[in-house]
Order: sequence, then structure tokens, then C-alpha cells
Amino acid sequence: MKKLILFLVFFVLYGQAIDDDQYSYEDLIRIQTILLDSYSSNSDQSIALSLSEVSFKIAELLMQSYIENNDPSIIKDAVDSLDISISIFPENKNYYLLKGDLFYIIKQYDAFYLDAMRAYEYSEDEILESKESFVSLIDLYTNQELYSEAFLLIREMLLFDSHWLLNEFFDMTISLTLQTNNQKILLEDLNMLADQYNVEIPNIYLAQSYLSLSLNNYELVKKSHKKYEAAKIFSENLNHSNQEDSILNYLNTMAQLYE
Repeated sequence: MKKLILFLVFFVLYGQAIDDDQYSYEDLIRIQTILLDSYSSNSDQSIALSLSEVSFKIAELLMQSYIENNDPSIIKDAVDSLDISISIFPENKNYYLLKGDLFYIIKQYDAFYLDAMRAYEYSEDEILESKESFVSLIDLYTNQELYSEAFLLIREMLLFDSHWLLNEFFDMTISLTLQTNNQKILLEDLNMLADQYNVEIPNIYLAQSYLSLSLNNYELVKKSHKKYEAAKIFSENLNHSNQEDSILNYLNTMAQLYE
């Protein structure tokens, strides 16, 4: 108990962060209980901060416990704790990001798809910071056949982190663009990126080439693929995309027709 009282004194007065291994789950539950008894809408800001951070930490620990034990009820307890944090500081978008992750984990139980999507959407731009959460939200959108929403999120990530999207999420980016018939829109975005990055992201040109292929624009396919081959010489990313073979086959076929 002395340990808990010391925590409360230091955390409430000085806003100290919680170290991962400093307090057990049981310690944090006791701390949360004490803070809940003290908290009201008129409480000192430091008490509110302490309660929200402790509750957030409990949710993180419960998420880790679920990964180890695979018990869905643990996630519901984590959401309940996290909701305390959200009720105190609803402007903290990281809370919604974790809530989305929690619901995504148990999406197959009781159909939590919509809850996960709603939480992720409330996280706003924080979803772009967490690539794992971003991929989860794309998966939720496609599962629910919300392809337009998925494409809009793809475009946001393209502007936020084009390196990651076009190197690590290339095939899904192309697939969703074709699914929504938005080739021309993404080609415009890629043209702007090409002016900015030049040879730094070869897959800009690979994407241009494949999207042009879907529009049956042979000249643009050929032009973009030549730029891709040139840019690839200067790139450390040697990942091979499924689309590259399709482009090469198309170019070979068209070359024979034009001979």
C-alpha cells in the first residue's frame, strides 16, 4: 500500500509517466480504484490526468494479456478501462486508436466490425502514424465492401507516407484503386509525387505503369515502365511486385503487335 500511495503522490503532483514494469496489473487496478473514488468533473487536473493514464495503461496490459491467453472477455475489460480515459480526455486521439485495435482483435466475436471502424475513424490522423492500425482499418473497410472509404484512406496515406505505402502496401493500393475505378485520380496524385521524389521511390512509376495498363494506354505504360527501370538502379528497395510481371507481359505483347 505504501508503494501505491507514493505513486499517487508523485504522479498526481508531478505527472510522472508509468514505467512498463514498475507496477503490476493488480497495482494499477488498485490505483485506478482509489483515483475513481477521488475523481469528479470538478477534480483537479492532475487527478484527471492520473486516472486517464492509469486506465489507458490497464487497457494496454489487458491487450497484451489477450494476446497471451486468447480470452475475448479480457478485451471487453480493456475497452471498459479505456472508456474511462476517453470520458476524461475525449480529445486524445491515441485513446481511440487503441480502442480500434482492441475491437479489431475481437471483430469475429459479436461482430465488432462497426465498433472497430468507428473507433479508428475517431482517431483521425493518428491512424496514419500506426501502420498496423491503418492496415486493420483497410481490412475492415474491404470486409464490409466499403471500397470508396478504403480508397480515400489510401490517398491520405499516399500523401502522409508515400515511401511506406508504395513499398510495403503496393499491391493492395493498386487493387483498391482498380476496385473503385479511380485510376485517373491516383495517376494525378502519383504525377505530383513523381515531381517531388524523382528516383527515390521507383514504385511511383510502377504504379503509373500498371494503372495506365488498366486504361489500355500503351504509350504511358511504356514510358512509366522505362522510368521505373531507371529509378530502380538507384533504389535499395528490390521488392518484386505481382504487377511487374503483368506489365512486362503486356509490353512484350504490345511490342509484337507494333512490330
